[in-house]
Amino acid sequence: MSKTKVTRRTTKMPLYEGIIVVTEIVDHLENSPTINKFDVECGLEYENGWDFVDGTVVMTSDGKTHIIFRRSAMRPGVVVHECFHALTRICKDLGIKYDPDNDEPMAYMLTWLVDEVYRTIAKDEKASK
Repeated sequence: MSKTKVTRRTTKMPLYEGIIVVTEIVDHLENSPTINKFDVECGLEYENGWDFVDGTVVMTSDGKTHIIFRRSAMRPGVVVHECFHALTRICKDLGIKYDPDNDEPMAYMLTWLVDEVYRTIAKDEKASK
């Protein structure tokens, strides 16, 4: 497969020290440097390849949360779906438990994650012009 264009942004999550989020947009997930490294480190490969996957969240051994999307699948539902996965994994790592009587912190965190993805989409679109 030919080399894919990769757009990547790395950001520190506000208020939660040490949480680094990397958003990445690629043409084909199997060409993502993050996914390739993850596959090698964990011995994990999707049986049918990565082409059927719209996005994924990978927590790497360096403590970073990677939210990775296939460029052709960038639609709001997929963005929120993957950001929710990232949110739950980050909260688990931080020891934050869902509280339906006080869910505002998680709602703010989800908003921040979605905004980060859309900043990466803007960067990707600008680079394509």
